[in-house]
Amino acid sequence: MRRHTYRSIRNKLLVSMILLPLLPFLLSLGIGFFSYRDSLEKNAVQGLSRTATKHRRQVELFLEERRRDLEFLTLSCTYAQLSDQAFLEELLHRLQRVTPAFTDLGLFDREGLHLAYAGPFSLAGRRYYSEPWFQEVLRKGTYTSDMFLGFRNVPHFVIAMAKGEDVPFVLRATIDADLFTSLVETVHIGETGEAYVLDAGGRYQTRPRSGGRLMGEDPMFNAFPDSEGLNSFVLKSSDGRKYLYVTDGLQEKQWKLVVRLDEEEAFAGLYGASRTIVLVAVLGGGVLVAVALLLTGRIDHLMQLRDREKAQLEGQLVRAARLAELGEMATGFAHEINNPLQIMKSDHAYVSMLMEDMEKRGDLKKGEDLGEIRNALHQIMVQIGRCARITQSVLRFGRMGEPSISLVRLDSFVSEVADMVRKKAEVHGVTIHEECVSGLPPVRCDAGQLQQVLLNLLNNALYAVVERHGSRGGRIDFRCSVDDEGRVEVRVTDNGIGISPENMKKIFTPFFTTKPVGKGTGLGLSVCYGIVEGMGGNLDVTSRKGEGTTFVLTLPVSTDHAAPCAVQSGVKDRAN
Repeated sequence: MRRHTYRSIRNKLLVSMILLPLLPFLLSLGIGFFSYRDSLEKNAVQGLSRTATKHRRQVELFLEERRRDLEFLTLSCTYAQLSDQAFLEELLHRLQRVTPAFTDLGLFDREGLHLAYAGPFSLAGRRYYSEPWFQEVLRKGTYTSDMFLGFRNVPHFVIAMAKGEDVPFVLRATIDADLFTSLVETVHIGETGEAYVLDAGGRYQTRPRSGGRLMGEDPMFNAFPDSEGLNSFVLKSSDGRKYLYVTDGLQEKQWKLVVRLDEEEAFAGLYGASRTIVLVAVLGGGVLVAVALLLTGRIDHLMQLRDREKAQLEGQLVRAARLAELGEMATGFAHEINNPLQIMKSDHAYVSMLMEDMEKRGDLKKGEDLGEIRNALHQIMVQIGRCARITQSVLRFGRMGEPSISLVRLDSFVSEVADMVRKKAEVHGVTIHEECVSGLPPVRCDAGQLQQVLLNLLNNALYAVVERHGSRGGRIDFRCSVDDEGRVEVRVTDNGIGISPENMKKIFTPFFTTKPVGKGTGLGLSVCYGIVEGMGGNLDVTSRKGEGTTFVLTLPVSTDHAAPCAVQSGVKDRAN
C-alpha cells in the first residue's frame, strides 16, 4: 500500500515537473519560431522582389537604349542614305563597335518591301507587310516584338521604328538573342537562382539556366497568378522541388520577367532556424524530463528515507523509554540494595564488637583460625563498601530533577568512573590507562551528569575498540590536564574503528547511531553534548577511519576551592 502511494506521488510529481515547465517552454519556442519564420519569409521575398525590380529596370534600360539608338539613326540619316546598301552596312559596323546588341539592320518601305539589308542573312527584296511586327510598327510608330522565327527561321526579336515625313519608311534592327539572354541571366541570386523573360503566352524570350529553348513554353506559366505588376509565390515543379517565384511586367506588360530561387535556398535561414529550434526543443525537453526524473527519484528516495528514519526514531524512542524505565528500576534496585547493605554493615560492627568482648574475657583463644576470621570480617567490610560505592554511583547516575551543583576534582572522579567499566573492559581484553596531572583545579558541575558524560564516552570507546581488535589489543587512554586557557581538559582516546568523515558531521545529532539495532539509541552523544554545553564547556572530537577516535571534554574551572566532592590523589597511572 505504501509502495503504491509512493508510486502515485512520484508519477504526479513527474507529470507536474514535466508539463508545467515544458508547456511554456514549447509555447515560447513556437511563438518565437512562427515570428522568426514570418520575418525570414518576408525578408526572403522582399530581397528577391528587390532583385527582380532592379533587374527589370536594367533590362528596360537596355531596350530603351536600343530604341534610342534606332531613333537616332532615323533622325540623323536620310531615306536615300539608308537605302544605300554600302552605307547601311557601314552604319551597322559603327553601331556594333559601340554595342554588340545589334545583329542586323533593314530598311522597309510602307508596303513592307525590304529595300536594303545589312546582316548575315539574305533578306533583301522580301515583303513583310503581312507580318505582325510590321503591322504593329505601322500602328504604333515604335515596336519591340516577341521572339519569332520569320523568314530566317531562327528565334529572334526586333526593334522597329517608322518615319513618315517626306518619304515614309521603316527601320528595323534585330537584337542579339544570346546577348539579351546573358543580360537577363546576370542577376546574382544564389546557386539555384535564375531569371528569364516570358511573353504574354508563357513562351521563353530568353533561355532559362535550368533548361528550355527559346520560344518554348514554360510548364509552370499556367500556375502563375493573373494579377499584374510585382507578384511573389511558391510553386512545385515537375521534379518535386519547390521554388520561390517573383514576377514583374516588362515592355508595358508585354513581357514578364521571372526570377526564381529554390525554396530551400531561399529560406535556408528559416530551415536552419527550424532545425536549431527542433534541436533545442528536443534537448531542452530531454533535459527537463531527465531533471524531472532525477528530482522525482530523489524526492521519492527522500520520502522513503524519511519514513524509514521515522520508523527507526519511533523504535529508538521505544527503546529509550525502556532504558529510562530500566534506569528507574536500577535506581530502585540501588535503594533496595542499600538497605540490606546497611544491615550487613551493622551486623558486621556487632560481630566485631562481640569478638573484641570475647577476646577480653578470654573466651577466644588467639590462633590461626582467629586470624582467618578477622581477615574474613575485613573482606566483608571491604565488599560492603564496594557495593555501597556502586549503588551510590547508580543512584547519582539515575537521579532526576534539577542538577545538584558541587565542586568536583576530576583526578579522583575519573578513577571512580573508570572503575565502573574496568571489569567490563577486562572481559573484552581492553586496557584502560588513566593519567591525571597533579594539582588539577576543581570544576563546578553536577557530578551525576558529568559521570553520565564520561561513562558514555568510555562505553562508546569500548565498543569501537572491540569492533576493531576483538578480545586482544584494545586500549583506552583516559587523561586529565589543564589546557592553554586554564580550563580542565579530559581526553578519551581509543584505538578503535574510528569515524568516517561523512559521519563526523552527524555524531551529535539526536538518534544518529552507527551501531546495529538493539545496541544503540543514538541519544548518548547528543545528550552528552547538551549536558556539556549546559556546564559551559565544549565537547569536540577528532578521528581517523580505521585508526581511532579522541573525544575532548573541556570544562571551565571553579574559582571556589572549598569543599570539593572528591579528594585529590595526585598523578595516577593505572593499567590493567
